[in-house]
Amino acid sequence: MPSPPTVVAPLVKSPSTNPSQSPPSISTNDLGDIKPGTLLAYKKLSSEAQQYEIRYLIVDLPRKKQLASYIKNVMNKLRKETFELLTNELFQFLCGQEKTVSNQGIRIKNEEERLLCLSIVATLILAQLLGGDLNDIKTEIFLPLISMISKDPQHKEFGTIFLGRLHKKCPYTVPYYPIRQSHMNDKQYLE
Repeated sequence: MPSPPTVVAPLVKSPSTNPSQSPPSISTNDLGDIKPGTLLAYKKLSSEAQQYEIRYLIVDLPRKKQLASYIKNVMNKLRKETFELLTNELFQFLCGQEKTVSNQGIRIKNEEERLLCLSIVATLILAQLLGGDLNDIKTEIFLPLISMISKDPQHKEFGTIFLGRLHKKCPYTVPYYPIRQSHMNDKQYLE
């Protein structure tokens, strides 16, 4: 009678410290194709995005909702046919011009509110680009809008805020590829 098959216990990794408490420390030797300068530039960008977030978090919730209502209204109406008109209105609003929302005049009053509005725009764009299918209409509207706002000297922070928001939604936008060791199979490398 043949002997019963040997059962091998699965490899269980012991839980380490809570990863949300501190980011992993990565040696520049473990970065693979990512150059140390690239990682430093990313860390600088991430730090800048956090500084902007600290500044705009002081805006109270009712005011945030008021500002967001105008931006959402514009973003929801964006189409190829209305792109030029609505982006002009959005830029006017971001530059402090008063606009009407529900028969009430609203405008950005200070730098913190402006940064908050840039963050709201970034969040709404990402929701459109990352939600559902990425179709031609989305790319023809939102990608040029990202470029226009990022290149505007009055809103130079937008690119940093947008990338910070993108990284919060998709943490692997700046991947850490460890160097593959010769003894690793595909499964081990991907873990």
